[in-house]
Amino acid sequence: MFVSTEPTVRLRWLDGRDPGVPSWFADDEWVPAGRKELYAYGRTGAYAFLENLDLSEGTALVPAYVPESAVWPFRKAELDVEYYPISESLSYPFDEVADRIREVRPDVVLFAHYLGFADPNFRRLVDVSREVGAAVIEDCSRAAFSRDADGRLLGSTGDAALYSLHKTLPAPNGGLLVTRDAAPVPPTDQVSEMSDLLTLAATTAIDSVDARPFVRSLNGNGAYHTFEYYYGKICDPPAEAWPPKLPGWISNVGFTHTSPPDVQRTRRDLYERLRTRLEEIEELTVLTPEAHEGACPFGVAVRLPGGHERREKLYQSLRKRGLPVTRYIWPLEEGRRVLEAYSATNVLRTSTLVFPVHHQMPDGTVDCLVSATESELSSVGRSNVGPSAVERP
Repeated sequence: MFVSTEPTVRLRWLDGRDPGVPSWFADDEWVPAGRKELYAYGRTGAYAFLENLDLSEGTALVPAYVPESAVWPFRKAELDVEYYPISESLSYPFDEVADRIREVRPDVVLFAHYLGFADPNFRRLVDVSREVGAAVIEDCSRAAFSRDADGRLLGSTGDAALYSLHKTLPAPNGGLLVTRDAAPVPPTDQVSEMSDLLTLAATTAIDSVDARPFVRSLNGNGAYHTFEYYYGKICDPPAEAWPPKLPGWISNVGFTHTSPPDVQRTRRDLYERLRTRLEEIEELTVLTPEAHEGACPFGVAVRLPGGHERREKLYQSLRKRGLPVTRYIWPLEEGRRVLEAYSATNVLRTSTLVFPVHHQMPDGTVDCLVSATESELSSVGRSNVGPSAVERP
């Protein structure tokens, strides 16, 4: 069995024609109202918005728990980057974040809607940001089609919103920028997706014989590495991140085969079923909330005791079974300083797992995933965790 962590384009959808952008991009029911620009990469949209602000110098304030790719646009815009705390429960501690905003008085504040949910303190922190004159960017990377508890689309509140559509929809590329007033630089040509086509053809052939779990480079499992090893690996942005380009025709095919109501409904239903089952596992602490009406969750985040080594053992074991699980270590260029200043993010980076859900998951995935997690936790609990305890395929 193999279940992808993200939906993917189906080879049978491709007929060589570019269908263009589907109508739901312009539908305010599913994408917030405002100026909309579609780019190949989300970080391109972030930089396009910052360039439009025309800040010759200044400061950006971002969460201490984000990947370097989320920080790259601010560095490229030559802004000083400062951080604010995120709690061990993957939430915004209001007083601490508000104090940090007032202390730094940034020009731009980035708020992340982790795994498709708006933090209960988000709106109040936006108000604090505007008190000091900061522009607000909503990071909706994994929050397409998701609404808050009051029914507002995530991305409707800030001055700009960024969506990494390839993380939630069946497309190899796609970053959507929505702004209230700014008119960012539009893309002029498409990124090549030939390598994506070749990969799709190869993985389709491999999946036809159910061989994906045995191909380490394709299913994400591998040898054990220490936290320091992962936290020191900074990925450079794509060479084509700037100047801006559009996604290619394969991505457009994937967007066209997307039905926002179906995606939202399926993700929410799967999420609630999976979250309920994971809450019953005593060793796990579920971090993400119940899914309210209108939510379109990316997945269930859990924390388990034992730190990085135990988390990695469980992660590798589940991936070897071909089951959908991921973790976000998210190294930063200034990583050591951030970990020392915001120790709670160390817990998030070393002890959490995310179980994604999406509309292409086959029937029975939730049952298989929960059963395997219970079995592997029992095994991990009896093992000496570390390099010698991890199988190497």
